[in-house]
Amino acid sequence: MSSPLVYILSILAGLALGVISNWLYDIFEDSLFPENPKLKHIIIAIIIMAPFLFVVVWAEMIKPPSASTIALRIAECEETHGLSSASESSSDSITGQMMFESCSWPPPDYADPDGYAAINAQRVDGPEANKDIPMVQLTAPFADLIESPCEVVRLQYGFGAQGEYGYLPSIVVPAGRTVDIWGNYDVVDYQGNDLVSAINFDLAPNMDDVIILVPNGFVLLSAECES
Repeated sequence: MSSPLVYILSILAGLALGVISNWLYDIFEDSLFPENPKLKHIIIAIIIMAPFLFVVVWAEMIKPPSASTIALRIAECEETHGLSSASESSSDSITGQMMFESCSWPPPDYADPDGYAAINAQRVDGPEANKDIPMVQLTAPFADLIESPCEVVRLQYGFGAQGEYGYLPSIVVPAGRTVDIWGNYDVVDYQGNDLVSAINFDLAPNMDDVIILVPNGFVLLSAECES
């Protein structure tokens, strides 16, 4: 609710207070209220003001933050976490680790109180490394283990080399699922499937982690929580 509307409500509340309090005073002069006229006026004023004050306070509470407040909070988040922009990614080709960090305001449910959120990805050997398991029309020498605070994560893969990539359509994956880079759910299921057990994880994945089966030449370009 905008500030001008809050001011208008405040003015209307004041006018209504003056008119209605006198009206109530006349109605209940000899009934429910104390004999003291000043105390009677105070009680009537409190009764009348309460709902209007609630409207004004509630309007201020739900008012969205200004652009300057959003920019300030995001800048504070970036400084705290060593980011140079509101969204950054980094990777280590030796360890296969990737990190996607972001700052936003107001903070989403999945983010820290200051608006910071991080999604970690670890590339490991995929199920194709185990030759004893039928591939079921699947070629996946790699697997990405996605660890995030999201209930649903949006991922985008690309293919190419030396910074020149073709982009696949982004995929949306609920926590705890295993899919391929096109988002096909019928490839494998997370729950104890042999293909998943064949993946060479350094650490066993959590039940909320997402596993992506990745063919040769494809890289994870972006990862973010789906609001």
